[in-house]
Amino acid sequence: MGTFQPLAQRATDLLAERPSVELFAWTDEVIDALGHDPHDAYCEQFWLPIVGPSVYLLGRRFVIWLDANPDGLTVPLVPLSAAIGLGQGTGRNAPLIRSLARMVAFGLALVDPGDRLAVR
Repeated sequence: MGTFQPLAQRATDLLAERPSVELFAWTDEVIDALGHDPHDAYCEQFWLPIVGPSVYLLGRRFVIWLDANPDGLTVPLVPLSAAIGLGQGTGRNAPLIRSLARMVAFGLALVDPGDRLAVR
């Protein structure tokens, strides 16, 4: 398991039961130069089966929003969850919270010291 579980657990603890999350871009010169845009066919073919459809959809949506709001934005969690078909729950075991925790566990996002969600 390594660090996978502690990262996901911390993300779950910080994101559960919140009405919204502050979202901002997680810049990394290497990933920005060598990585793949979530809209690229490569991501759909190779990342989707690994991270799952909800994490993939969240990543794509976050990139669109962050392109339009480079300084970050506040994302209400209930409408986000409903929009991608994950219901309206934001509790510890809600599908949206589990998906956000998976994003963190896979290194696609992190919860910074200010409890904001940074996304690659």
